[in-house]
Amino acid sequence: MLLILLSGFFPFFSFPYAETAQPESKSDFMNLFVHQSESPFVPQAISEFTESAKSSPIIPSAPAEIQAILDQITTSSYKSVVSLISSRFGSRVWNTPGNDLAVEYVSNRFESFGLDVTHHYFGPGGPNVIGTLPGGSLSNNQCIIVGAHLDTYPAASPGADDNGSGIAAILEIARAMSQYIYNYTIMFVAFNAEEQFFVGSMALADDLELNNVSLAVVYNFDMLLWDSPSSTAQIKTNIIHNGGDSGWFASHAADIGKNWVNAPVQAHQNALMVMSDHGPFWDHHIPAVWFFEFDGLNNPYIHSIADSITQSEYSAELGALATKTAAAAVADFATIVSTNTGFPDIEFITPTQGSFVKPSSQVPIVLTINDALDDVEYLELSIEGGPWLNATDGLNATHCEYILDATGMYGSYTIHAQAYDAEGWITHSSTSIIFDKGIQIQIHTPEPNDVLVEGEQNTIWINVTDPDGRYIPSVQIRINATSWEFATEHIRNHEYYYTWTPTSGGSITIEAQVIDGNGNHNTSLVSVTVTNYPPIITSVWINPLTPLNTDPVQIYTEITQDSRGSGIDQVLVFYSIDYSNWRPRLMELIDSDISVGLYMVTLDPAFAGAQVRFYIQVRDNFDNIAIDNNNGTYYVYYVGANLSTALIIGAIISIFVIVGATYYFFRYRRRVTLTPT
Repeated sequence: MLLILLSGFFPFFSFPYAETAQPESKSDFMNLFVHQSESPFVPQAISEFTESAKSSPIIPSAPAEIQAILDQITTSSYKSVVSLISSRFGSRVWNTPGNDLAVEYVSNRFESFGLDVTHHYFGPGGPNVIGTLPGGSLSNNQCIIVGAHLDTYPAASPGADDNGSGIAAILEIARAMSQYIYNYTIMFVAFNAEEQFFVGSMALADDLELNNVSLAVVYNFDMLLWDSPSSTAQIKTNIIHNGGDSGWFASHAADIGKNWVNAPVQAHQNALMVMSDHGPFWDHHIPAVWFFEFDGLNNPYIHSIADSITQSEYSAELGALATKTAAAAVADFATIVSTNTGFPDIEFITPTQGSFVKPSSQVPIVLTINDALDDVEYLELSIEGGPWLNATDGLNATHCEYILDATGMYGSYTIHAQAYDAEGWITHSSTSIIFDKGIQIQIHTPEPNDVLVEGEQNTIWINVTDPDGRYIPSVQIRINATSWEFATEHIRNHEYYYTWTPTSGGSITIEAQVIDGNGNHNTSLVSVTVTNYPPIITSVWINPLTPLNTDPVQIYTEITQDSRGSGIDQVLVFYSIDYSNWRPRLMELIDSDISVGLYMVTLDPAFAGAQVRFYIQVRDNFDNIAIDNNNGTYYVYYVGANLSTALIIGAIISIFVIVGATYYFFRYRRRVTLTPT
C-alpha cells in the first residue's frame, strides 16, 4: 500500500505511467475479450446482469457450490502462500530481479489453475500479471477484477503484509474458484509498481478503457494480516468503498462474510482512501472495494524489515477469513453457471494436451459435445489467441470436427475452443500442443542378424535426422535392456557412436533412443548374435605309441583357431598314473601356421605295467576353454618292460639266489654233528 504521508516517491513520476501496453506473446492480451461489445468502458449505470445479481438476497448459509469453494481455503493454505511470497524472492521492488521471479511464480500458479495468462507491460519493469477465467454467458460482456499488488518497498522489506497477504488472497481465490464457470469473466490481476504511485493499475485501467472492456466491479486486497490493538473482536477487516455502487458491493461482501464465513469484517465508506490499486478504477467511475486491515494506516511494521510473517501481531487466520469472505462474495455475485441444467460442456479429444503433431494441411481437431438440451448452435476455434475460426460445419449433437491447415506451423501452440447454445450460455476449453515433424533414429552398424565376436570391441553407429533441424538431440544406447548410456556425436559426420565389447555370447538386442529439445522420442532396435569362437582340439597322439618303462613319452596335440578367435593363452595336459591324482603339465608350441598350432610335452618314463590316462585343455585370451578327454574315456597308454633290461635284472637276481643258497648250505650244514650210537 502506498501511504500518502510517506515521502520520497516523487522521483518515480519521471516516466509516463500510462504507456501503451506491450504484448508479450503472439497476440495482445486484449484478444481475451474478443467477444466484448462496443459499449464504453466507463459504464454510467450497472448492466442488467449486474442489477439482476445485486437484487438477489443473501441466504443464511452458503450454497453447496460456494461452500465447496470456501472449504478449499484454509488458514494453513493461505499462510503457506504468504510465507513463500515473502521469503523466496528477496526484494520485490519493481524493476528488480526479485520482482521478475515473483512475476514468474504468479504466472505459473495462474497457469496451473487453468487460467489464460497474459502479461500487461507498462514501463521498464515487470508487468501486471493477468489470469483470466472466461465467463459462461454469451450475452454478458462484463468482467470482474480480483487484484492485489505484487511489488514491495523498500528493498529490505520482506513484504509479508504489504502485500504478500493480498497476493496470497488472489491466488487462493483463483485456485478455489477456477473449477467453475461463471456468468462473468473474472480477471485475477497481480498489479505491479503500486508502490510507485499505482503505475501498473493506472496503466491497466487506461488500456481497458481504450479497448472498451466493461468492468462490473474491482475487488482489491492490500494488507490483511495486522491484528490492530485498537480493533474489536467483531471488526478486524474493513471493506472500504466510496459510496454508490461500490457501497453495495462492500455491503454485499460484509453480509456474506458475517453470515457464511463468520468473519470479523465490515463495510466502511471513505472516498479519501485512494492509496491502493482500487483508486485508479474509482477515477474511472468503476465500482471498486478495498479489503484492508482495521487501522492499517497505523501499522508500524509496513515498509520495513519487520514486515515478516513471523511478526507476532500478524494473524494468518484474519487474512484467510478476509480471503474466504471475498471468494464467497465474488462467486455469489458472478453466479456459477457451469452446474446449471443445459449448460454445455466441450472437451478436446484430438489433439490431446501436450501431444506432438506433425505440421500438415490436414490436422484434425475433434471435440466432444455434452449438452443436456442438445442445442449447441455454434462452435469456434482460436489458434494461439488469433482470430476465431468458425467450426460449426463440423458440429453435431455429440462431436465437432475441424480440419486445421497447420502447414508451416512449428513449436508450441494453444488451441482455444468455445461453444454457444440456444440459451446464450458459452463454454470454453483449450489444449496445448507442439507442432513438430518429429525425429528419426536408425542404428546402421551393426546390421540386423550380424554375428559379433565375444571379447572383440565393436562400434555402434547411429544416424539421427531431425526434419525441423531445430534442436540438438540426446542419443542413448542400451544392451539387452540394461541401463542407458549416452552416445557421442562424431565431430565430422555428425553421426553418433558408442563403443562396446560383448562379454557373453548368444542373442543380443541393441536399442538406441533419441529425445530432441521438444521432447520428441524415437527408438531403433537391432538384434545380433554374439559367438565366442573357442579354439578346437583337432588331433591328439603320443610317441612312442607303445612306450616301455624306459621311454619318456611325448604327447602332441594340434589346436585349430578360427581367424576371428581371440588367441591361444595356454595348452595343458592333465595325466594320471594308475588312477592317482591328476597332474598338469604345460604344453609348448613347437610349430604353427595361420590357423593351426602344434603343441608338445614330454612325460617322464613310468614303471613297467603302469596305466597312464591323460586329456588336453586349451584356454584362449578371453578365457574360452576347450577340452578333449576322448569323449569322457580319456586317452590311455600302458607301459611295457624293456627285454634286455629284464634279462640283466633276471641274471642279477639268479646270482643273488645262487650265492645266497650256497652261503646258507655251507654255514649251517657244517654245524650239524651226528651223535654216535
